[in-house]
Amino acid sequence: PYTTLFRSHLPPDLAWYQASVRNHHPDWAYQLLDDAQLRAEVAQHQPDLLAIFDAYKTPICRVDLARYVLLAAYGGVYLDLDFECLRPLAPLLHSHTLLIGLEPDSHLALPAVQDRGFKRLLSPAFLASRAGHPFWQTVFSLIVEAHAEPDPLDATGPFLLTRALARYRDAETIALAPAELLHPLDKFECQQGKAYSLEVWLQKCKKAFAVHHWAGSWWQAADVRSALGSAELSVFVAGKLQNTLNHELVKPVYLA
Repeated sequence: PYTTLFRSHLPPDLAWYQASVRNHHPDWAYQLLDDAQLRAEVAQHQPDLLAIFDAYKTPICRVDLARYVLLAAYGGVYLDLDFECLRPLAPLLHSHTLLIGLEPDSHLALPAVQDRGFKRLLSPAFLASRAGHPFWQTVFSLIVEAHAEPDPLDATGPFLLTRALARYRDAETIALAPAELLHPLDKFECQQGKAYSLEVWLQKCKKAFAVHHWAGSWWQAADVRSALGSAELSVFVAGKLQNTLNHELVKPVYLA
């Protein structure tokens, strides 16, 4: 039943990526959250941020904020829908209370990144957290400070997340997954179709647990967004990951 439900809502490529996650984690179950349900989660768990959530002009900002709220409230693993899973994620996750994927080093050469002086760039496309991790309070504080930023990257996205880590008092306790494990291909390679080159794939993805395909539907031109379709937020609501640091179970696991 889940296959029918999800494939009716997703373009074929995204349905394929989503199925790859499910195939490697058969004990995880799924449900969908629409915009109204996301808003309800923010209202319930971070009511002080609801006005900011409602005021965002760009939908991706609401999606970004919602994923942080959900992870803080419930814990689990968040993946963007354009993540293709190559193997079970548990070995990557089991010993960390918070794990964030790093973007490829090539992204540091982008003018916007250089203008901000970042030496590394955190990606909100892959996030794993135990419930109630204090890092999210630092993120929420920055959400308030940056709510009027015109660029979603600064307001809620990777630039904000990178600044949050720099501000967080226990930054050394947060695990950062090297790009080769989760983001082995950069956005230029994906846009140029190099993800479909067997030679490039074997060279770049041999150590990867998953591959981010950088679909970028939120910033692509309107005709590209239309072709990709409109997908609701997908949420794993079952499945357990053992956290060996504090012996808590990390659940549920989110996919969006």
